[in-house]
Amino acid sequence: MKIHELYNEWLPYKKRQVKPSTLSTYVVTFEKNILPYFGDMEYDDLKMKDVQRFVDEKLSAGYSHKSIKDMVVCVKMLLNYAVDELEMKPVPGKRIMRFPEETIKKDFEAYTDSEQKKLMSYFISNPSFEHLGMMITLCSGVRIGEITALQFKDIDLDTRTMKIEKTLERIYSIDSDGHRKGTQLIIQTPKSLSSRREIPLPKEIINILKKSSALVIGDYFVCSGNAKPIEPRVYRLHFNQACKNAGVRVMKYHGLRHSFATRMLEKKVDIKTTSTILGHSDVKITMNTYMHPTEEMKKNAINITSSLF
Repeated sequence: MKIHELYNEWLPYKKRQVKPSTLSTYVVTFEKNILPYFGDMEYDDLKMKDVQRFVDEKLSAGYSHKSIKDMVVCVKMLLNYAVDELEMKPVPGKRIMRFPEETIKKDFEAYTDSEQKKLMSYFISNPSFEHLGMMITLCSGVRIGEITALQFKDIDLDTRTMKIEKTLERIYSIDSDGHRKGTQLIIQTPKSLSSRREIPLPKEIINILKKSSALVIGDYFVCSGNAKPIEPRVYRLHFNQACKNAGVRVMKYHGLRHSFATRMLEKKVDIKTTSTILGHSDVKITMNTYMHPTEEMKKNAINITSSLF
């Protein structure tokens, strides 16, 4: 059996287990990288050293450590399916791949406290549903897919909380043969249980929401103010323009989430609370991915040593 034939058997099996967005990601990974490399190879001829060679070539081509790791995860899913479901012999060789360590750690951008205040002031002075969603993001750290999926019915004005129970995403549509056929906009539950959460909102945001909610009905989306959501790609463009108008740096929308986490660290909010609000399953994710010392925090730390002189 060739690898592409094995893939065609595996895909319907996997389709029953995962969400459409996850399946779409798998299909793109296979079609763009794995099948062009392994597709015509016989399963019985495949060895783990071939997978290692694949890893080395992708690394030389400039792919990131994470991208290569995601590709190998997909390869291993396929090989495990062959062994566990089709009772084929395991591919010979070492089962653990060597992954070269990335030499450069990705640095996440965050607004300074003064930039954040400047941006918030612009949102308040120029009210719109688009800006309302950005204000909520800046005060809660929600992801762009979560804020664009948020509806007014998800917000309880009395308890001053909002429920994050869904996310909006544009994914590739997959036909019956397992191939991409254009894209579609979908709303689905978050990928993990920890991402489904209830977040308190500051009274300033609640006051704005009370005024806005008087103009809409519950099923309307917060970021659009009507029954049709704004897709993330378009919402990013709105955000970029808002940054330019406010006179602050233009960064990725995810920078608002990172800015929220950074402010929490600066204000010495405990890590568990911050992690829960962000929707992380492990506090280590919060510390390692989003929360890093700002220049001001480093200066303050060094100033403590002045007592030594």
